[in-house]
Parts: sequence; structure tokens; C-alpha cells
Amino acid sequence: MTAPTGSRIRPARLRAWQRRALARSESGQAVIEVACAITVILLLVVGIVEFSPAVVRTAQLTQAAREGVSYARTAPTDTFGIRKRVVQAVPVIYGTLTDAQITAMTNSQIAVTCASDLNGASKACSSATIGDTVTVTVAYNLQVLTPMFSTLLDAPLEISRSATAEIL
Repeated sequence: MTAPTGSRIRPARLRAWQRRALARSESGQAVIEVACAITVILLLVVGIVEFSPAVVRTAQLTQAAREGVSYARTAPTDTFGIRKRVVQAVPVIYGTLTDAQITAMTNSQIAVTCASDLNGASKACSSATIGDTVTVTVAYNLQVLTPMFSTLLDAPLEISRSATAEIL
């Protein structure tokens, strides 16, 4: 008795050698599927481990810029004091810097800029008056952990945050 054309053969009617061959081919397929799934999961885990410090550092830099601009609102001419406030706000990033090290910091690390009230024309913070705005910009270069991401992202990643307030 043969199966009608176009119908499926039920596994119960398969011969023993056919069942073994079918089981071997399905186990090979399962190995390939597991390998692909593990690769995707591993990439996700590495990505999370790689980019979670960037998210944390971004939040810390935002807080540091806000801390610096809150001081700059009352003392816009004191760039050393502003930078010191920023450094003290995130000891995880800057550690414990001496006053000489803070003085040696460049505008590429912590920048303090002032602008005229509404027209936004840049001006020296030494001549800033009430109603002008002061902006504190904080930058940090984050080193990535894995060489794969450092090549893809042209590492290090530069994280920059700024805060602006009106001078009181």
C-alpha cells in the first residue's frame, strides 16, 4: 500500500532508518539555530556592557555642567571656581585634581562662555553683566572596552554636555 500522491507521510509509518536520518538532520539544524541565537545574545550583552558606562557618564556630565552653571550664575568671571565646581561634582571622572591641575584644564575639557542677553553675541565673561547668559560645556573622552566597537565607532567616544543660565 502506497501513500496517495501529494499527501504527507506520517512519522509513525516511517521505517527505522528513515526516522534516524530525520532525527540526525533535525539535530544538525538545532545546533545551527542555537549557534545563531548565542551569537546574537552575545552581541547584545557585549553592547550593553560597552554602552552602559556611556549612559552613566552622560548623566554625570549633565549634572556637572548644571553644577558649574549654577555657580557661574553668581560669579561668571571666576572660571577657576566654575571649573572646580564641575570637577568636584564628578569625582568618578576627574578624581581628585589639585588647583594647579584645574587651572591647567583647557576649554576642550571644561569651557565657560558668556553671551549678551537676547541677541546671543558672544562676549568675554569678564565683561558679563546681569541679564547676560553663561554656558558651561563639559567634555569627556570615553574609552571603549572591546576592539570591535572601538573600530566601528572611531573610539574614543566624546561625550559633551552643556548647561546655560542667565547671570543674576
